[in-house]
Amino acid sequence: MAFEIRVNSQPFELWESATVRRSIDANSGAFQFSSTSREGVKDYPVKAGDKVQVLINGTAKVTGFVDMVVPSGDANSHTITVSGRDVTQDVIDSSVPDAAKSFTGPVTMVEICEKIIAAIGATIPVVDVSDADITFAQLNQQFTSDSGRNAMQFLVNFARKKQVYLISDGAGRLLVYRPGADSAVTPLQHTGDSTDNVKRYRAQYNMQNRFNTYKVRSQAGLGFDDLADYDTDESVVNSQGDSIDSQIRASRYLEVQGEEAMGEVETGNRAEEENNIRRALSSVYEAEVQGVAQEDGTLWDIGQKVKIDDPFAGVRGLWLIKEVEYSVDLGVGTTTTIISVPQDAYTVRGESTATDARKTSIGERFQNTTGETGSSFVR
Repeated sequence: MAFEIRVNSQPFELWESATVRRSIDANSGAFQFSSTSREGVKDYPVKAGDKVQVLINGTAKVTGFVDMVVPSGDANSHTITVSGRDVTQDVIDSSVPDAAKSFTGPVTMVEICEKIIAAIGATIPVVDVSDADITFAQLNQQFTSDSGRNAMQFLVNFARKKQVYLISDGAGRLLVYRPGADSAVTPLQHTGDSTDNVKRYRAQYNMQNRFNTYKVRSQAGLGFDDLADYDTDESVVNSQGDSIDSQIRASRYLEVQGEEAMGEVETGNRAEEENNIRRALSSVYEAEVQGVAQEDGTLWDIGQKVKIDDPFAGVRGLWLIKEVEYSVDLGVGTTTTIISVPQDAYTVRGESTATDARKTSIGERFQNTTGETGSSFVR
């Protein structure tokens, strides 16, 4: 069995279908499983707040707690659906405690996360796997979080300044993460050939959230931020950065307030990041494959670059897996839904904006980059 569910550290087998979802865009993985029962929720051994771990092919993909238990049914049958999230849910749902509202520096992203987590009272190891310098420079004043401020959003604001992401690893740790060089062994193929492994596909090309000009303004005018990467004698009151997407008509303009106070370099990078992420995420390819593993036994997972060949969807080249959903039904088997975006998503600067693929002219072919490592689209 590919799926194994443990409740309060004990094997749990009273389920008939289950899903696990992980995404670069989410700070927590999520799970859901369902059972049928003649008695409804009476004496059901899973309660809200119980600890749950879901392993897939022996690898933990969610370690967290039950958020909801939902019984439903009629006179003839009852269904019980259990859902929850990773241990990071406590950071996502909590406010910043008083004990973690002040920092002195220099300080790293890991240290900021550890202080927030400790103040909440959680036990969540924090590991930096980003291969980036996530240190905030000399602090000469004390930083104070606003009253009632959400703990995870507080952390995400600083992660965005360094273009890193905070995700759970499925085994109970919080990762400071940036997509790297991980590659899928098995390509996604939907060509009409007998060797195809894509059972179902869906592509989306959406221009609604893209703009020609992105302007990011610092929050310095609202209050000095000691965790910013600049010296106190640098003027950041009027700091702003711009980025242009030349493929979008000039009448579309977006102004973004920086998450915290930023210098000119930071606002420029933040504008480039906003531009690139919106550009990259405007094209999404979704594929469903049988099973949960690739040809070599490696699980499909987020952060992997995967080669796609789907002329029906107009997608060809190397893409980045941003989300996976593993599903199992005891009567049907296992499947994995893989959601991919162009490989330069989640980077400060895209590989190419001048040859952007997301045009509106039907029938033309556009390429982000040339060669086997590029992403191309047929519209």
